[in-house]
Amino acid sequence: MVVAAKSWILILLLLLSAIPSSSQASSNMEYKGSKVLVEELTATWCEYCVIIDTQVVELQQVHASRLITITIHPKGDPLNNMAMDLRAAHLNTSEANGTPAFWLNGAFYGEGVIDMSSLSRQVMNSESYRTSSSELAMSQTAEGMNIKLTSSEEDRNGSRLTIMLVEESVTLRKGAASNGQTEFHNVLLNSFSIFLDNQSTEEGGIGWTLIQSEFTSDSVNLQLANDGVLEDDVFWVIIHESVDSPYPLAVVSSLEIDNAPDADDSSWIWLLAIVGGFGVFLSFPLKKRD
Repeated sequence: MVVAAKSWILILLLLLSAIPSSSQASSNMEYKGSKVLVEELTATWCEYCVIIDTQVVELQQVHASRLITITIHPKGDPLNNMAMDLRAAHLNTSEANGTPAFWLNGAFYGEGVIDMSSLSRQVMNSESYRTSSSELAMSQTAEGMNIKLTSSEEDRNGSRLTIMLVEESVTLRKGAASNGQTEFHNVLLNSFSIFLDNQSTEEGGIGWTLIQSEFTSDSVNLQLANDGVLEDDVFWVIIHESVDSPYPLAVVSSLEIDNAPDADDSSWIWLLAIVGGFGVFLSFPLKKRD
């Protein structure tokens, strides 16, 4: 009987470990919350960037649940595009003397070979002290993205929603970058902004279509499409931010969706059945042979 009781305790622990947590069981097509945003001004001619960019990737991996990083290349750079120019103007990247340079939640953080451990600590502090009442939610569709911003009309005054397409890894042919770098990470591809006061828009690239928009006293609902061919490593970043200040009021990313467990995956049910059957077998004492 003691053996049987111990077996059932083991079975119970296995059953509990097999059941998905509430976050795992939720739809992997939706995400609500807010991330810390780090934007890096980098360049294909920047020798220090070869070292720093690798460290930024590691920083992203360490803080995957709280951080999103985006890289911007200046004019004249082979990777530069319209979205980067618009983002650079919003951040006022001219306050930096060169590359690499970093902005943490819209505020200029530093430039050159910065201490990544200090930036890591600052990321955690930024997450703890976020005070905005705005909340963003997103869900992917076959055409693009549904976005919901929960925020009062008063809090939305003078703000905009900026939607970005970002590629996790971009490869240039050998020799295209004078610093010898061939792989670049979290590269901003294009963007779309809608100003919430007058619903005017600004496109940082082609292919954007605002299919539907709904403005209420406490929320904004958008249905957005991009007709570009999206690679597997392309993800979305949505930012609610002031027009006059780059400080983000809320940030979400589809990376959280892409890395989430599949809510429709029922394999854990089969595991429960197998473990349960094994438990029943163990609960019956074996007969001794003469």
